[in-house]
Amino acid sequence: MRRINPAVLYPLFLVIVLVLVTIFTYKEEAKQYPPFAMDSPSPTGTKAIVTYLQENLDAKIDEELPSEGNNLNQIRVLIDPALFSKIEVEEAYLDFIESGNTLVVLKENPDELFDIQSEYSFQTLTVVGEAEETTVFADNEPFQATIFSNFRITPSPDDTVLVEDESGDAIAIERNIGDGKLIVSTEPGWITNHFILSSNHLELFQEIAPLDEDGEWVLDSLSADHVSASIPIYEVYHGWVYIIIFCGAVLTLLFLWYQGKRFGPVHVRREDIVRYSNERIKAISIWHVKGKHYKEAIDKQLDYLKEIIRARFGVPLHHSWQDRLQHIQKFLTIKNIDELSHQISELEQKDAVNKQEFLAWSKWLDEIREEVEQK
Repeated sequence: MRRINPAVLYPLFLVIVLVLVTIFTYKEEAKQYPPFAMDSPSPTGTKAIVTYLQENLDAKIDEELPSEGNNLNQIRVLIDPALFSKIEVEEAYLDFIESGNTLVVLKENPDELFDIQSEYSFQTLTVVGEAEETTVFADNEPFQATIFSNFRITPSPDDTVLVEDESGDAIAIERNIGDGKLIVSTEPGWITNHFILSSNHLELFQEIAPLDEDGEWVLDSLSADHVSASIPIYEVYHGWVYIIIFCGAVLTLLFLWYQGKRFGPVHVRREDIVRYSNERIKAISIWHVKGKHYKEAIDKQLDYLKEIIRARFGVPLHHSWQDRLQHIQKFLTIKNIDELSHQISELEQKDAVNKQEFLAWSKWLDEIREEVEQK
């Protein structure tokens, strides 16, 4: 039985220990949710308000665009939607509103969304990461709220301002479009899980959204939790999966190493015509010369020449040299075929040849072989 080299066992043991320690000590990270995700229980999610609307107002989540005629008396909520890249999408929502429905949009910067104009408010500048509580007004009543957005809506003369800050800039407006209305707010942060019950955010949401109106409540699928974000490749699988893949690669290398596999440059094989023609014959000739096996070398060259003539012209191996050379006479520069065949026959009968005879016959046989191969 073949003994396993300890140099292979030690790395293998360390890899197994690493796998076991990783499996038993790995702690799965908390699931990551995008901001304002409807199913997110994280502080930045909106699962709390969504659950409230579903349980109290029978709200449902719709994954399709509103179609004209199929949605009547609906109140549709868009939470931090992306800007529409297709005109058809915005037109579908406008047709939805004009048909007598209500669309509530919560977005920090709604500029150019449904022709809403917004501007940057320099009075809202605060220390980064430190949002402060301030007083806002809804229907001339003060409410305490934390302002997250630095943008304010520029209302048109026909718009109704629902919420405004201390400077009188609009935070939420209501605009009539056709038979319906559009409600826009720059503070989706008020309805997140972390802030919905702080300050007067819940009361402000009730001032913005028409909770007292009759109608079917719909949470739109274009909200933040339905906008797919790119995920880094290293976050596609859990960390232990990559550990197992790495350990498997190490074990594979060790196994190949143990089997005798060597890693190095790949040399391109030379053509068979090179490996098995002049080069091989010359190498064998050199070996015979150094070992002074002249007669054996001549016999091998004669046998090789017989085989070439048989392969090229179909002359059987048992024929005499005279028949063989006469068959290929027209391809040879040597014209005295009878004398050459007689000398070759005598050469085969000899028990030994000297170096001078070997060199001379090797030259003649090489010339004949080259002429036969060039046929």
